[in-house]
Amino acid sequence: GRRPGNGGPPPEPGRRDGRAGDGPRRNPDPQDGPRKPWIQVHGAELDADGDGVITRAEFLSEARRTFNGYDANRDARLSREESSGPGGVRSPMGGFVKEHAAQLDKNGDGVITEAEFLEDVGRMFAKMDANRDGALAPGEWRDLPADTPARRNPKPNQP
Repeated sequence: GRRPGNGGPPPEPGRRDGRAGDGPRRNPDPQDGPRKPWIQVHGAELDADGDGVITRAEFLSEARRTFNGYDANRDARLSREESSGPGGVRSPMGGFVKEHAAQLDKNGDGVITEAEFLEDVGRMFAKMDANRDGALAPGEWRDLPADTPARRNPKPNQP
């Protein structure tokens, strides 16, 4: 069939508008199976030195880079406009900023401070660091089952 408005073909499965290179749908189809844990999808990007281990320092360094990329006016605070905008950085944590802005704003003032952001990111790292050694060894992040609650790719409004 044709799409209303432009007479073109319907979108291909997995595409928003059927054009090549448009990428997968933002929200996966439940029939696609369980989502991979966020750390499995982005772990290699967070492993700055490529040794297979993600240290707390590497994780927090990426968090700071992400925060600074979204902080357009460089005031060490993310306004609602900044946290919902395009950001000035490509980062595996960019989606976390956008999807969890309300939760990151601990005092509800409409602003995410760097301290609020780093506190949550540090807590996220601690949940994944099973042996509490300050590093995520390959077995702690590469081999997680999709249904691991504390490590699953979080959805908005979930703890």
